[in-house]
Amino acid sequence: NFTVITSVHQYVETLIRDSTIHTLLLDNFPGTGTQVSLFLSVLRQLAPRCTVMAVELTADLMVLRHRALQRRVCPTCEHDPLCDPRLPAEASPADPSRCARCDQLLDARRGDQPAVYRARLQRYQQAAADIRQAFMAVGVTVVQVDSSHSLNRTAQELRAILTR
Repeated sequence: NFTVITSVHQYVETLIRDSTIHTLLLDNFPGTGTQVSLFLSVLRQLAPRCTVMAVELTADLMVLRHRALQRRVCPTCEHDPLCDPRLPAEASPADPSRCARCDQLLDARRGDQPAVYRARLQRYQQAAADIRQAFMAVGVTVVQVDSSHSLNRTAQELRAILTR
């Protein structure tokens, strides 16, 4: 948590110096209830007048499972030191089993194997509950957006929330 919050503190300081930035969207952060408290503390210190919104993307468990089964990664394009790429790769239109960028064969993500996936999902559900509780404890409502639909529809819903 110390390393995370030190980095976030420096990042927020940098953003404040840039007068062109008006919105900060953090994906997959904070990752714990403790990080929520630390992050909000940094914001109170550095940007006390900023508005904080918490948005959680949700999806039906069947949709999540289907996405995990369909997700492919490129071991060539994503240079992971543990040889365990995580970022979804774009499939080639000509051959969906190959990467659109480098034409290498795509692999299933290791973390999407059934036993690992179940453990990951359980860990996420516990962490998400802790994060929701930490935001609600300080009066920040967590808005849930159903992301079971298309990427465009989810993006439209997020845009509507952020531009209110």
